[in-house]
Formats: sequence, C-alpha cells, structure tokens
Amino acid sequence: FQLLERRPYQAGLWGLYGFHIEFLREEARLLVLAGETEAALQRYEKYFRLRPEPPDLESWADTWYEVRKEYEALVEPVSR
Repeated sequence: FQLLERRPYQAGLWGLYGFHIEFLREEARLLVLAGETEAALQRYEKYFRLRPEPPDLESWADTWYEVRKEYEALVEPVSR
C-alpha cells in the first residue's frame, strides 16, 4: 500500500494535462485488488473532486464513465 503513494510527482505540466488524475484511478484499482476498499473509495472520490463532470472530449468522457462505474460498484456493497 505504501508503494502506491510513492509515485514521483513533478509539478511541471502534469497539472495542466491532468495526468495525476489518471494516477488516482490506477491507485484506486490497485487498492481494490489489495482489499483496501475504503482507501480505494477515497481515491475515487478525489478523482471526482478533481474531475466532477465528464470531459468534452469523447474518449476522455468514456474513461470518466468507466471510472464512475468502478466507483459505484464499490459503493453499492458498502451501503448495503
């Protein structure tokens, strides 16, 4: 789990292009595989705070909807 949070981060242009948002999705997916559901939900929630609406570009919007499905699949069992 600690290795996930050790990714290198260099401010530069990452914020401009939003690459760090994609890292959040990958962290969430890896956390799910590790059985860390609550931590994964936190990563997904941060993803949606940074990208609250689907992007205008269709391929990126498709990814946004995929991430939303992944998140909702985790939320449903937790809320039961």
